[in-house]
Amino acid sequence: MSSATVWLMLGCLFLGPHSSQSQDAFPKEMWVQLKSRLLAAGGAEYFEKSVRSAALSFEGTLIASAPSDQPNEFSVAISDDKTPEAILKLKGVLEKPIPLGSPIIFYGIVQAYNRDPFTITFTVEAVNRATVPDKTESTKKKNSK
Repeated sequence: MSSATVWLMLGCLFLGPHSSQSQDAFPKEMWVQLKSRLLAAGGAEYFEKSVRSAALSFEGTLIASAPSDQPNEFSVAISDDKTPEAILKLKGVLEKPIPLGSPIIFYGIVQAYNRDPFTITFTVEAVNRATVPDKTESTKKKNSK
């Protein structure tokens, strides 16, 4: 059994009571292994048997959203901060856009994937800005010791 299969199986175990409001994302390593498995020989078959319709949650960087005023489709970079790899299709629309470059977290159901350029499409109920630790607070704590 490949390590990507193990990651996906572990991910599915943790998704039982997961809600669309959850802030728990899978580790980036899971994304890297999933991507590697989908790009390898037999990736399409692996997608159909093991990935399609899976519920997964990741953190990434918002690259683009459309339409610009009340977006419902988002391009997200996960492996780095600039390469779009996930397409999120929101059920509904956001009242206002999230600034591009913002860290986001999402929980969605896998619908499709494309090998070149590599993308995985998710249906999501929410797109949330990820909480990023405040560097100034940690600096203040260090300096006060």
